[in-house]
Amino acid sequence: MNPLRINYIADAGLALAFVVNCLTGLLKFSWFWNFTHLNYRAVNFRLLGFVHDWSGIILLILILAHLVLHWRWIVSSTKAIFSKKQIAN
Repeated sequence: MNPLRINYIADAGLALAFVVNCLTGLLKFSWFWNFTHLNYRAVNFRLLGFVHDWSGIILLILILAHLVLHWRWIVSSTKAIFSKKQIAN
């Protein structure tokens, strides 16, 4: 598969997992329901917790995949930043 396509799919998955994790995280807090004046009794918190936990696991896996995909760039950028000599004024 094309590396650009793999990177795009990984980044799109990262974005989706991040949004799902953030939204479900907000929905788990009681202050959110008090602030919005919505009915929290209609929400299945067990399902919400399940989705939140699994989106967090998927997010972690995709972050690790992202780091692996960009490892050479991370190393070369770090070397370039720290190898430059500091110029005194």
